[in-house]
Amino acid sequence: MKFSKTLPCLLVSATIFTAGCSTVVQNPTPLKTVSEMNKKSTTNDYKLTRGDEIDMRFVYTPELNSTVTVRPDGKISAPLIGDVKVAGMSTAQLSDLLKKSYADQVKRPDIAINVRGFANQRIFIGGEVVHAGAQPLSGSVGVLQAIMLAEGLKETARTKEVVIVRRGENDERTVFSVNLDDIINGSDTSQDIELQAYDVVLVPRSGIANVNVWVDQYIRKNIPVNFGVSYNLRDNVTVR
Repeated sequence: MKFSKTLPCLLVSATIFTAGCSTVVQNPTPLKTVSEMNKKSTTNDYKLTRGDEIDMRFVYTPELNSTVTVRPDGKISAPLIGDVKVAGMSTAQLSDLLKKSYADQVKRPDIAINVRGFANQRIFIGGEVVHAGAQPLSGSVGVLQAIMLAEGLKETARTKEVVIVRRGENDERTVFSVNLDDIINGSDTSQDIELQAYDVVLVPRSGIANVNVWVDQYIRKNIPVNFGVSYNLRDNVTVR
């Protein structure tokens, strides 16, 4: 009878452990593609984003000079012409757009655009890290550095599959994963992808951690006996 009662528990535990070891991301974007995206973004001109502060300087009509901030809706308020959507544009693109927009208002609409102040760019780190939350993105930050900014990993972290979610210009999502173990031991440091503004880094729970939670919730807290395995240096393994 003892065997028949114990076997289902073992089977359920094995099932949970197997599920915990399955892949978190079913169809991840290949890391090679992500690296190519990163290279392309570094060669492209800076794209204006919400919160950027912009100087507009009119060469022949300086009375129209102004400093504006890109609003949460991605627009600015420009003198004479009103709201203009600028988020996602380069300064050169914005300059061309404003020249066309001011053609009917100003005889010689030569406009210079300068980014006076950049928005507070951040990354978001969650899951099995010590201190989850937003972190400022200043300079180049890789996945491993992001984990360190979150004060490291918890013991329950699943280090073989750290997930990164990235939002594109048209609000499309790119999801990929990296093996933090390979980065740390140096076997594949190419996986230490450089993060971009507003990337979300998620460290899942390990399969072992999930099993431990299940055992704690459904066995230890429901069976009024003290059981377990301890190790005695003199007597080897002792069951208690």
